[in-house]
Amino acid sequence: MEHEIRQGWRIVFIGVIGFLLWATFMPLDEGIPAQGVLASESSRKQVAHHAGGIIKQIAVKEGQTVIKGQTLLTLDETQSISALKAAESQWWTALVTEARLQAEANHQDILTVPDVLKPVSENPDLRVILATQRDVLRTR
Repeated sequence: MEHEIRQGWRIVFIGVIGFLLWATFMPLDEGIPAQGVLASESSRKQVAHHAGGIIKQIAVKEGQTVIKGQTLLTLDETQSISALKAAESQWWTALVTEARLQAEANHQDILTVPDVLKPVSENPDLRVILATQRDVLRTR
């Protein structure tokens, strides 16, 4: 019994040491939300992005004079594209679900693609949504 207890403590000890080594040496990428201050001749102007993001490129240098409309920095678009795709998928799901419910209400056996989705009807994500809703329609 005492041997099993010692063996258990060894495993816990090795696990803790392993975690500490991993936490020490593993680099973790993350963005840091920050605000900037621009100084103009008349007053200081504060710059902040409302949703945050990862800076891809800074187009100006410290102390550089800028003009109205000049690009100061470029944000990485990965998060925006992901959010767009998620919202698009939710919208497609809502439209196809509505079409299925209308087909059920009209006692139809066929689910048709809503007109607004016809330009993207070949999209693989939309095809999955359509297949799922067609299966639901068949089972009812």
